[in-house]
Amino acid sequence: MTTDASFSETSSADRSRHSSRRSSRKKPGPLGKTLALIGIVLLTVMAYYSIRWMMADINSYPARNALINQQDPTKLVPAEKLERAQASIDRSISWRPDHGDYYDIKASLSYYQALHAQNENRWRDYGQLMSQSLDLYRQASTLRPHWPYSWAGLALSKAKLSQMDEELFQAIDNSVLYGPWENAVNISIAEAGLLSWRYLPQAQQEAVLANIDRGLKRNYKEIRNIATQVNQTALLCDKLPDSKEKAKLCK
Repeated sequence: MTTDASFSETSSADRSRHSSRRSSRKKPGPLGKTLALIGIVLLTVMAYYSIRWMMADINSYPARNALINQQDPTKLVPAEKLERAQASIDRSISWRPDHGDYYDIKASLSYYQALHAQNENRWRDYGQLMSQSLDLYRQASTLRPHWPYSWAGLALSKAKLSQMDEELFQAIDNSVLYGPWENAVNISIAEAGLLSWRYLPQAQQEAVLANIDRGLKRNYKEIRNIATQVNQTALLCDKLPDSKEKAKLCK
């Protein structure tokens, strides 16, 4: 009897301990609840932004595709396609308004729309669209201050608008500083520099010449065509250092 009673008491104690352990597992303390709540909040925030970024990226595809197709500046993407691309990149910006790349894309689309207006002699539209492009490049370069393409676009838009000022000079400097060997930068700064040449201080003239000297090695046809269009081939033949590319350009 004593043994049975002792066994019964022991079993009761074991059950009590097991029950206590289960109870302690089921009821986390204040710290556990706080950590769990923080985890849920973080996961919710991450999911929220992941969805927004995904939707922004998906909507940017038509705009990116339009710019990929715009390789030859003499053969502009149809105006209707540019309009659709603008609508798609506007949706991207609405989903992710802090992303500099989307403003850069929208600025490029506005630039090509301005060229359409120029070709059709719609000068008021040209001025408005080129000014819009400039403002968007400003936003893009503010969000990504080390991105040379935004600075190059800003410089070219200002040159097209004949805004020869300190902002233009700084945009040229930043473009060649952050993207000295980028093809698109070489081409844009070549055009911006040659359009604004007589207004540039010596430092920026030297930066433009160095940019063109580099660019001729990789983008000879594009820079030759720009120099011809803005009637600055003679200037380059006079100012550029000797090279086989210069000899070809000036023969």
